[in-house]
Amino acid sequence: MLLANALAPHPSVPVIYGVGVVMAVAQSLQSPSREALVPRTVRHAELPAAVALSSVGAQVGMLGGPALGGVLLVVEEPRGDDGRVARQHSAEMDRARRS
Repeated sequence: MLLANALAPHPSVPVIYGVGVVMAVAQSLQSPSREALVPRTVRHAELPAAVALSSVGAQVGMLGGPALGGVLLVVEEPRGDDGRVARQHSAEMDRARRS
């Protein structure tokens, strides 16, 4: 959904916020069951290592996702006639934020 929004001629800011809300709700519903699963599936002696390993995926996603996005933005910056497309899109996003 975010990809389709990003590729649209006029991306919608409410779609981005809507997807963020849906993801936050899904994570809040899923987190308690995921956290309760680890102590039930490993031995007590292995619990600290299992909890650390469980959190690695989330940490990599939180740190690596924005970093990868930044790299892609620099490498694949939208270019038109002398960067006009990028400036126009930036101006449209500024207007959408202000309204």
